[in-house]
Amino acid sequence: MAVFNNLPDVQTACLYDAQGAVFAQLQKAGITNGHGPSSVKAEKTRFEDTHLCVVQPIIVDAAELGTVYIYADLTLAYLRKAQFLGLIFLVLIAVSILTFLLSTPLLKLISSPIKKL
Repeated sequence: MAVFNNLPDVQTACLYDAQGAVFAQLQKAGITNGHGPSSVKAEKTRFEDTHLCVVQPIIVDAAELGTVYIYADLTLAYLRKAQFLGLIFLVLIAVSILTFLLSTPLLKLISSPIKKL
């Protein structure tokens, strides 16, 4: 479960045994409402606004050994996406201006001999 400490979006992760009892649980520090459900039998993988809840059975050799429950808050991921799109937009504008500034003298250089004809 320690691998989830390296994932900033994951707030809660739980492992349930075959009977549905909590085997192991990780809850990030500072998270008060992110506890795992007491039973995952009725839970399904779902996406709500900026939250993702993943429920996946652990199956080995056709036997269900347990279930993994992961709850993630994707607010920071959306913020990073917006920042990236803003950066791409700024680069697009800068490249467009640079292209215009470089193409104007070249167009005059090419079109002046044609005008003389």
